[in-house]
Amino acid sequence: MIVVVFCSILSMFLTYLDSKEWLRNGMAFSFVLLAFLGVIHYDYGNDYMAYYNIYNSIIDYKGSVTEILSGDVYKDVGWTVLCLLFSHFGGFFVLVAAISIFENFTYYFLIKKFVPQRHWAFALFIYLFNYTYYLLNFSMLRQGLAIALGVMAVILLKKTTHIFFLPILFLFFAFSIHSSSLICSLAYIL
Repeated sequence: MIVVVFCSILSMFLTYLDSKEWLRNGMAFSFVLLAFLGVIHYDYGNDYMAYYNIYNSIIDYKGSVTEILSGDVYKDVGWTVLCLLFSHFGGFFVLVAAISIFENFTYYFLIKKFVPQRHWAFALFIYLFNYTYYLLNFSMLRQGLAIALGVMAVILLKKTTHIFFLPILFLFFAFSIHSSSLICSLAYIL
């Protein structure tokens, strides 16, 4: 926990310097640091080992593709497909690293594009020190990824008004990973 708090405070400091234009790309350095911490973390979070066991049970399954896609292997087909995909690209730890990088990129992009520069440090403070955002992603891999996919869908919808299918694909993928992300579709409808 000491490492997480230290990295969070350092990230806040770098982002504050960037928001005052005293350090160029300070917020980018902050999110690289936060993503790196997420990439190297091992068994930090309540559900980490449960996800590791789920991953192993999915990749050890010897059934057909139709059984996998029907939800017989694991209830969330998107998570099953991700686990199978990453079993060929480095395994569970690479999956966790990719999720961490994607989540931090998403929230960096969200803050950079939608928050005025003078409020970047406050936005990062909310992200880091409200336990339901950054810290919870260490425990809840599927939920954190689904939320980040939903946020990215809303960002894409806002920034690319002429491309409607890409945000819909992100929302469907998020829903296939965790059903709670259905709430993100309300933002798309609005």
